[in-house]
Amino acid sequence: MNTSAAALTFYTHPMSRGRTARWMLEECGVPYDTVLLEYGTTMKAPDYLAINPMGKVPALRHGQAVVTEVAAICAYLADLFPDKSLAPALGTPARAAYYRWLFFCAGPLESAATAKALNLLAPNERAAMVGYGSYADVMNTLEQAVSQGPYLCSDHFTAVDLYVGAHLIWGMQFGTIERRPVFERYAQPFMQRPAFVRAAQIDASGGRVETTLSRSTIRLTAAADGVDALRAHLVRTAAELPAQRRSDIFRLPVDRVFSMKGHGTVITGTVVSGAVKVGDELRFMPPDTPTRARGLQRHSRSVDEVQAGQRCATNVQGLEVGDIERGQVLAHPGELFPSKRWLMRLTCLSSAPRALRQRVEIHFHHGTLECPARVVFWDRDKLAPGETALAEVRFKDEMVGVFGDHCVVRAYSPLRTVAGGLLLSPLPPDLRRKDPQLQDKLALLQKLPTLDQEIETAPTGKAGAKIGRAHV
Repeated sequence: MNTSAAALTFYTHPMSRGRTARWMLEECGVPYDTVLLEYGTTMKAPDYLAINPMGKVPALRHGQAVVTEVAAICAYLADLFPDKSLAPALGTPARAAYYRWLFFCAGPLESAATAKALNLLAPNERAAMVGYGSYADVMNTLEQAVSQGPYLCSDHFTAVDLYVGAHLIWGMQFGTIERRPVFERYAQPFMQRPAFVRAAQIDASGGRVETTLSRSTIRLTAAADGVDALRAHLVRTAAELPAQRRSDIFRLPVDRVFSMKGHGTVITGTVVSGAVKVGDELRFMPPDTPTRARGLQRHSRSVDEVQAGQRCATNVQGLEVGDIERGQVLAHPGELFPSKRWLMRLTCLSSAPRALRQRVEIHFHHGTLECPARVVFWDRDKLAPGETALAEVRFKDEMVGVFGDHCVVRAYSPLRTVAGGLLLSPLPPDLRRKDPQLQDKLALLQKLPTLDQEIETAPTGKAGAKIGRAHV
């Protein structure tokens, strides 16, 4: 009996460790069904707990077999499809290295990165008590391993490169793994693999994109009843919304970057404001990397211009794929100004399980970017569910945004949405708790959202748009 022919069912959430397992499934290039689960609801429902009593994702069902834990799923699939050459032969030194680094990543690296994210790293005097020893030892050991060549255990890409590479890609993005040049050199080529791009596209869409290769059938665990009513409601709501003046500041958040033969580097995204024409001088922000729009496409048709609300592909000049990252913003020169601090009006969801604490580390979502950040309050130590307050969001790396941008805050563990916010100023004033005028300043800043109405009625020239939107 050919057991590999049995149906594969993948249980996941697009913002989870399931992203790595999805990448592995796409590398295998076989059909699989996807069941999307939600934190705290369907993930804890009896039917899923019968599959994984932990109530966590991912999980993989193969016929009657069930596999959980990302490393185990990767190893299982590599053995299940030997023709893909994603695991070295049994009994060889390469296989020994394969096991070594697979379980090193699942054990010490995972534990150390999680402890760092939670600010719970063991002190030096307690290092012998934890499996990872010290964070520095883990990083140095990993650096030594990936410095030996382009792959960890073979002369070609295997499941262990995928698993370790995924940890490096996401860990460096969120600051749980140090950004070392050797880590970037090792992991960067993996991000150009077609399977990685496909998997990222699927999860970026919420898990609802079907690829030609995977032929995956998307099944939602929630009932489909009411979809037509929802669509009708969205149409009515959109029609009732007042028309808004769109800023002439061109912004295109990058959601995908790839190379196309005969054209070079191409990025895709949705224009959130303004417009761009073929030949325009542009900048990727941050870090203010110059380029030019060589060509534009909308719905696979070449066009001379794209405007706000339109999805497009932009052929950029003079840059390689590795020079651009998802989350960067394509803009005209001199219109956006990077900053590591944003003034936000944050609202903690009434459904949040706990308050948003002072200086807590969070997942911050803006446009197509997801990054780590910390929240600082001036008039309180925590933001309780249902409360709204001014806050400063601080980033490790520079960000670009404009007044009125909406942002989403997600907790680190468990990964769930806990708050939303409105960007009041990407270049905020310095505030101090001990400032005797703090309350007066906060009162004035609280009024900033009302300025939006004034901006909408102001002259619509480019200078006015810049002042009103970019510099408030």
